[in-house]
Amino acid sequence: MALALLAVQDAHAANELILITNNPTTNSAVLDVMGYGNRLEIQQNFTSGPLGNSIQVQIHGDLNGGPAGSSFTGAALRPGLTPGSLVQNGFGNSMSFNVSGSNNLFAAAQYGNSNVITASIAGSGNQSSVVQNGYGNFAGFSQTGFGNTVSITQTSW
Repeated sequence: MALALLAVQDAHAANELILITNNPTTNSAVLDVMGYGNRLEIQQNFTSGPLGNSIQVQIHGDLNGGPAGSSFTGAALRPGLTPGSLVQNGFGNSMSFNVSGSNNLFAAAQYGNSNVITASIAGSGNQSSVVQNGYGNFAGFSQTGFGNTVSITQTSW
């Protein structure tokens, strides 16, 4: 298992990006993070199969993902995820988050194969948590403004 700790420095404060993968040649994570106080923990476990897992995250803003001391409230609590956690276990899973603004909490987990998450978050104080179990699930959402919450759990076998 490979472990990489990536720290991106800004003039104000640090961003914390943690990447844990069991197969860095098959799994991919592309991160573009600008701002300060942003935190992500990415875990990729490629089990077997024709395709690895991929994550793309673009963050422009401050205190997004799962900054220190953050926790979900309301409906975002239901899937049981931790803000800033992005997990893939299986093969052929794909997730993409495009975040602009500040204080947006998000997390996602894909357990199985060929699941897709596409998310766009713009504004401040938004929360999203998504869990996909099984094969071939698709979730796409957009949050714009202040204080929006989305919670998605998908299961297919």
